[in-house]
Amino acid sequence: MRLPKWILTLYISILVISVSHSQIDVDTTYKSLYNSLYLYDTPYEFRADPEIEERIFFFANRLGIFTSFEQKSSSINGIGVIQDSSRYLLLYNRVEVKKLIRNNPLLADVMILHSLAHIARGHQCDDVFRIREESAVFKYIGQAAYQLGIAKTVEELQQAIENDEYAYSFILPLPLRYELLQKGWASIDAIIKSNDNLGYLDNKNVQENLPLPVFNKTGCPQRYKLPLLYFNNCKTLADIDSLLSPALKKLGYTQLSYYYVPGGYVILTPVEQINQNGKALQGKERWQDYPAGGRFEGIMDYLSSLVLPRPGYFRLFAFVVTNQFIEKNDGKVDGKIARSWLENGGDWLPREIAEIKIDGHHITSLLYEFEVPESTQKMSERCTNQLFKAEQHLKHAGILNSFLP
Repeated sequence: MRLPKWILTLYISILVISVSHSQIDVDTTYKSLYNSLYLYDTPYEFRADPEIEERIFFFANRLGIFTSFEQKSSSINGIGVIQDSSRYLLLYNRVEVKKLIRNNPLLADVMILHSLAHIARGHQCDDVFRIREESAVFKYIGQAAYQLGIAKTVEELQQAIENDEYAYSFILPLPLRYELLQKGWASIDAIIKSNDNLGYLDNKNVQENLPLPVFNKTGCPQRYKLPLLYFNNCKTLADIDSLLSPALKKLGYTQLSYYYVPGGYVILTPVEQINQNGKALQGKERWQDYPAGGRFEGIMDYLSSLVLPRPGYFRLFAFVVTNQFIEKNDGKVDGKIARSWLENGGDWLPREIAEIKIDGHHITSLLYEFEVPESTQKMSERCTNQLFKAEQHLKHAGILNSFLP
């Protein structure tokens, strides 16, 4: 018995559709899409587009993005990135991106760089960090566009994005995006002009355009120089960062801030709450900036706490990588300054600093210790009678052990 032709045609069509795309097995909770806030359905995977994927990989290689990610042609709107557990997925709509490349190629490149920026900086793509991460992304786009030569001027870059929908315009309006693009563009311009004179980086007149904010060393931190044997195989500042940053993140310091100092850079950890034994508190209490309460060893311990309220103890690590003397400024570090260090620093080590070759560099840990009385709830720096020396704090935090083979 022969099947009618229309049934055979329908069967073949269904078969083609079923094999041409399938659902992508991914948790879509943490994502950033350039021109859409939501994924309205589970994304489907379609046939890859070699031209688009080659361009994405070309940008990633030129920009020195070593974080692995997977590309997929999908049913999403435009281009976006999903952070699922330990992997990144860069999704693109083949039809839309092809059309964009024909009509506005620079905008297509900006959208690609938007996703690559999240990957390069290890962003969580979580709404909790949305303002900071999206701000960092547009500064990165300015830097990357200059390096790649996809725009002749920053104004050309601004013109490419001005008439297109951007999903997070409510937190990052167009004027602010322009400002961030300009900062990123200017930071690379300053570095490129100093290729034959690294001392140019130390000129106070150009520090405003550096790829990282300048670290203002102040307060009364304790110092500990990390043994150089930990970093024997390092050839560049990037090599040091590739050891230091992952070790800190593994210990829970996932939100790091980078700053510039003459000859190198600084990595700062967030302020964490510790107990009197120098151990970090567990869970959310670790990152509270007020004393945790409700833990007593017995009735007498509880009664004594009513008479002598317990302060909270906190610390912050700053790892200074440089071969030059860093001048110390007067003043103390309070809670406001400590929080601003985290909020205003960079999310990653820019390539221009990362490529500096090691020449007499040292890694010094600065330990800031704080106290917050229950009575005032105000954080103040402890310059005397600290709980521990800097080396002991590093051991209690697990940092020194993290470098051991």
